[in-house]
Amino acid sequence: MGRQYAAYLLRLWREKEIGQWRTMLVNAQTDERRHFADLAEAVEFLMRKHSVDLLVEFDSDEPDDSFVSS
Repeated sequence: MGRQYAAYLLRLWREKEIGQWRTMLVNAQTDERRHFADLAEAVEFLMRKHSVDLLVEFDSDEPDDSFVSS
């Protein structure tokens, strides 16, 4: 079987300065856009769409500073 490839643009924004983060995924090949209430929903969608069987836990109350760019 040949290599499979999927590319998405992930957009995150807040309606208000202290509001909840909103999420949108844009399929780079088809320009299909999907909106999600939060990042966990977007990741869940990607895992289902691409048959990823991973156990991932999200804790939205504790930020992960391991991926911070300066």
